[in-house]
Amino acid sequence: MFPEVDARLLQCAATSVREARSLMETIKVVSDAYQHGDQWVKRVYVPSLNVLAKSRRRYDQRLASIGYYVLGDVHDFNDAPKAAIRAYRRSISLCEEHGAAWREMGILLDGMGHHRRARNALQKAVALAPDDDLAKSELDGFSAQPPDDDSALYKSGDPYWESSELMARGWLTQALARVVRRQGTKACRWRARIYGAMEERERVLREWKRMVGRSETFEVRYPDLFFLPKSVWDSPDFWCILWKLRPQIANWMTFDFHDSLFDAGVTGRKHVDLYLQYHLARTRRDLAAARKLTKACPTWQEARVLVRRLRCEHGSS
Repeated sequence: MFPEVDARLLQCAATSVREARSLMETIKVVSDAYQHGDQWVKRVYVPSLNVLAKSRRRYDQRLASIGYYVLGDVHDFNDAPKAAIRAYRRSISLCEEHGAAWREMGILLDGMGHHRRARNALQKAVALAPDDDLAKSELDGFSAQPPDDDSALYKSGDPYWESSELMARGWLTQALARVVRRQGTKACRWRARIYGAMEERERVLREWKRMVGRSETFEVRYPDLFFLPKSVWDSPDFWCILWKLRPQIANWMTFDFHDSLFDAGVTGRKHVDLYLQYHLARTRRDLAAARKLTKACPTWQEARVLVRRLRCEHGSS
């Protein structure tokens, strides 16, 4: 999350089709947008996408279709399938032959228990893109085994699902009301997401602190980081909390785990510890700690870059 900003990316919403086109030409897959987090997506990406969609040029409409498809994937990652389907439908309205949008819509409809509509969408996807192995596999699954209504991933009355859909609409107060009295680690994570979308830094940290010391383990999922304000990501308090949460977090793979560490053969608990120490050194601007990391793993490129940056900040050699 929060990579160094690409100079080609707008930092405020596009006000012209030309600006919107320039931005959308850099966004091809969901990770291109998702890595910049909630605030950038809703303040820059979505308004710019809406500007581009008003253009009557065929090229712009196809580009906007891809953009809405990416937005659908963002909502899908954020546990909001209804919002994702709305975006996929918008994608299709601009470019009806966008088979991938039909495919993803079919997969989500199936997850919501709408099996007939899901089959129809997948059939459309395969007709438009006969080489789409994922769409064919999903469609074959319908033929091999009749869908079970109890197998739906999203079920009516689920407060967490309802909360995610409200967040996707920007209705944050209502989203919070669905989970404000819930207990457990999952509830803390959901509230942290909502407070993150509200840019309530201290409340985000409070919810993460509440998870420390609980007996239950959990996975950090993509939305937990997507909605995290940059002020929290850049806070040593957050990384201190994660250090304490190490025994409870079962899966760290949603974090950008520095490929050069993997290349050096660093895995498992040691990898997690070094990664957290890196961010503690980064957020504390601790040059001595950063230098220790390069000694622990001399080929760790990200740590070497951090040392160079902190040396410049400290004015040392």
